[in-house]
Amino acid sequence: MKLHQAIAYGLCLSATGFFAQQADSAKSSNTPPVAKTKDKTVVPESTSLYRNESLGFQFAYPSELASKSDKDLQGAYQESAGPDSAYKKEDTCNQILLAAHREKSSDKDNAMVTIFESGGKQHTAVSVPVVGTIALTDMDMKCMPAEYQGRDDELMTAFTESAGQESGLDLIDKPIWFDAGKHKIHFAAFQGKPLTKNAAGKQTRSDAMAYEAAVATEIKGHILLWLVDAPDKYSLNRMLQSTLQFDGESAQPLVPLSIGDGKSLKAVP
Repeated sequence: MKLHQAIAYGLCLSATGFFAQQADSAKSSNTPPVAKTKDKTVVPESTSLYRNESLGFQFAYPSELASKSDKDLQGAYQESAGPDSAYKKEDTCNQILLAAHREKSSDKDNAMVTIFESGGKQHTAVSVPVVGTIALTDMDMKCMPAEYQGRDDELMTAFTESAGQESGLDLIDKPIWFDAGKHKIHFAAFQGKPLTKNAAGKQTRSDAMAYEAAVATEIKGHILLWLVDAPDKYSLNRMLQSTLQFDGESAQPLVPLSIGDGKSLKAVP
């Protein structure tokens, strides 16, 4: 793995690795966005909101996921860097911005029914809690080695294409990119039975399927990197359809695609 890939992946692993123990409660937005159903009614969605003033964007994700505090995030990054690293608390080159997670719990994963009014009529919405992790990290390009300056597009492509390889997962279709307003979004999705280490340190395949997606974009000289992990396609798709909004632009899904049962990516209608 090359330097830029190691930095990006290492940050995301630092973020996702916090959840061996239960995560703290997430703070929900007071004004959550809404989604339109096929019958054109409006269904309220419960979301938590991450806001970044300095970079000028906000990210609304499923409220079932619990997030870590900024102090916990940076503390874990420092710990993961190791005693011989050049990590400093004042270093702002690479940061974990968000790590939100929810474990599967059989007694709490039942479908939720919401009854609400829209257009003078009563409607019912059914949803199933999301299970998995969203990690969002920030790489400040001015801190990267000289050979990587001006190569943002290559870095984002490399990160998204290689994200699932460390876990031994297979690509779902080909990595792609698409425009989101004034921004170019890089995306790749993976599936398979991930590699794990047993008590003896030997690498083996897990018995359970896993799904992973990597998303990257650039803003104000910073590369934003999302790593999304889930045990099922439903949870992966719901997390990928979290809302991303850059200042002065319209809000839209992080990834307007749906991972299906086949080896293809389908546009969200």
